[in-house]
Amino acid sequence: AQVVLDMRGSVCPGPIVEARRMLNSMPVGEVLKMVSNCPGSKADVTDWARVTGVELMAVQEIGPHEWEFFLRRVA
Repeated sequence: AQVVLDMRGSVCPGPIVEARRMLNSMPVGEVLKMVSNCPGSKADVTDWARVTGVELMAVQEIGPHEWEFFLRRVA
């Protein structure tokens, strides 16, 4: 990942809002790693990526209710 966004401690939809802001400022094709421990973030980020066209490359659970999301802006 070219950019890391640590959103632990932020409640939903904060992680998605910040991820969108970061991805919009990144060149197409670069990867953002976002870390979140918001309980709803796994479902929220997955749904958000599906409807917006952001590529969700991988999701890794790194602890109880704590995930790393690897996102790529494709357009």
